[in-house]
Amino acid sequence: MAEYVHIPIILFLACLLSHLCKRGFTALIDRGVKTLKIESTNYYFIRNGVSFVIYMVAFAIIFKRTPGLSGLGTTIFASAGIIAAAVGFAGKEAMSNIVSGIFIIMFKPFRVGDFLELDPQTRGKVEDITMRHTVLADINNRRILIPNSVISANAVVNFDISDEKIRYNFKVSVAYESDFELAMKIIKDYLENRDEVLSLQEPQADGTIPPKVNVFVSELGESGILLRADFWTEDFGKALEVSRDLNKYVLLSFRENDIEIPYPHRTVLNKQA
Repeated sequence: MAEYVHIPIILFLACLLSHLCKRGFTALIDRGVKTLKIESTNYYFIRNGVSFVIYMVAFAIIFKRTPGLSGLGTTIFASAGIIAAAVGFAGKEAMSNIVSGIFIIMFKPFRVGDFLELDPQTRGKVEDITMRHTVLADINNRRILIPNSVISANAVVNFDISDEKIRYNFKVSVAYESDFELAMKIIKDYLENRDEVLSLQEPQADGTIPPKVNVFVSELGESGILLRADFWTEDFGKALEVSRDLNKYVLLSFRENDIEIPYPHRTVLNKQA
């Protein structure tokens, strides 16, 4: 058994070295982002790549120093057959994730810190890009791990790729019997007085400042009138904050002004035999 004692030692040293390298890279990245304004995405990927290389070297040493495996180790790590071995161990999908991760770094469809949306249930801020997957932190602070091959093959909405400002569409229905013009005024007045809502239009020639918010009748629905308010904020987070507050304000204000928000009604008939 003495000839195998080195295996746990090498693995422990590899884990320790990988941990220290990750901590060192993370500290350098954070410092560079704050002081030098460097792009952090490339360095996060390199940080994860260094760990991969450390473990590969550790396994190579184990193969070389272990009786009975030295010949196999030399064959695997010293010949072109390493490519076939890597594909055999990692599989086609794993190799696809690595290649996709490299393409993400090269073409930069998104960066660490960008807010992405793959679908309404999958969205969040990019926290890390590893050799296998991209990590998103959603609005509930949960981590979503998406394989690089999946995120590269699908359409992704990037809220921060060039301009973080966003136009948000707030929608609410009111009953046909209600005063829809009053409802529009309630929504408009609230949004006009929120500091987070931006005014992107230039003042007119007479000095009049155009309204920040556009509220209009979007649709005449089956059970009510659909109102829509378009407004701009600095980023997606502020738009969500304003929208959440507006939901509560509209509910209370409509109730005070007898403005009904329609909802489905069902009539149940109980037929007696």
